[in-house]
Amino acid sequence: MRFTHSNPVELLFGQGVLTDQAGRIRTLGSRALIVTGRTSARASGILNELTESLNNHAVQWEIFDGVEENPGFDVVARGALYAGRFNADIIIGAGGGSPMDAAKAIAVLAGNPGLAVEELLFPQKRTHLPVVCIPSTAGTGSEVTPYAILTLEGLQTKSSLKCSIWPALSYVDTRYLHSMPPGVRCATCLDGLLHLMESALSSRASFLSDAYAEKGLELVAPLLPVLRQNRLDEQQWESLAASSVLGGMSIAQTGTTLPHGAGYLLTVRHGLEHGRATALTAPVWLQIHPDQQKVGRLLAILGMAAVEDFRETVRELAGPVRLELPSELLKSYAAELMNNGQKLANHPGPVTAGDLEAMYREATREDP
Repeated sequence: MRFTHSNPVELLFGQGVLTDQAGRIRTLGSRALIVTGRTSARASGILNELTESLNNHAVQWEIFDGVEENPGFDVVARGALYAGRFNADIIIGAGGGSPMDAAKAIAVLAGNPGLAVEELLFPQKRTHLPVVCIPSTAGTGSEVTPYAILTLEGLQTKSSLKCSIWPALSYVDTRYLHSMPPGVRCATCLDGLLHLMESALSSRASFLSDAYAEKGLELVAPLLPVLRQNRLDEQQWESLAASSVLGGMSIAQTGTTLPHGAGYLLTVRHGLEHGRATALTAPVWLQIHPDQQKVGRLLAILGMAAVEDFRETVRELAGPVRLELPSELLKSYAAELMNNGQKLANHPGPVTAGDLEAMYREATREDP
């Protein structure tokens, strides 16, 4: 076995960590651009605690709240201009995966004046301003990964930027998760669940990434039947946050595979939320995976006897799906995914266009 392992993120996990240890941000700089969306950072309480903490530590700040779900190049280009005008030397992503990913992209552009936003898709090592991440959802794991996923409007898909952008510092506080509506909670948890599964079943998996993934599955398993409840106890919130972190730490080593690749098109072109789109393709992927012994072991950790149990759980958490897509369109999507060399390389075995078409059919079928 041969692999490389790296995770340079300083992670602070627990209630009150931002207020108690905001001085860590001051060691990174003195002018912070807070990158967020319109509502999540405010509703979760992050924004109030963050700005108060920055004031207490003599860090000047401005807010860029123009990040929408599935941000594209235009948004991060505007954010980089904002950062330049403010002379920011720290970029803080506060909210769900979209603000955190946008913050990473903005940090690269702001740290490399004159760099065209399209150049973020060219494989090259790049410097960037220090990034701080503070999540208000549990599932994306962006707070502990080097990835930033942006929407490519022209191609109507999503892609990871071709440079590593590790946060210098991340704060995970379960209190910030409480404002998630049940639908968002389920969708983001499905994203985190697939991070854990895809990492463990990747061709790049190692015993270390497996340790992250299997512990994350162990933590999330008891939560799957109760995620739609309006009230979780504090231990359940902590397990949810920890499973998300472990999902991020595992894919930071392995990347994602076919379900994420398939889900991107359904999200960008048909508006199906990322976590739902990814998870709904996964039952067929589990059935075609060459290592059925490992698939069985992961399902057993989740308390499931077969892929059909996984399918039922995903369907219940995802809720009703009504995407009436013609067969020819699904075939074209499968052909497009067959050109995604990175996702195919992360799948440890041969795959056909028919396999991928079956994944799309699985995701778009309606329950009787």
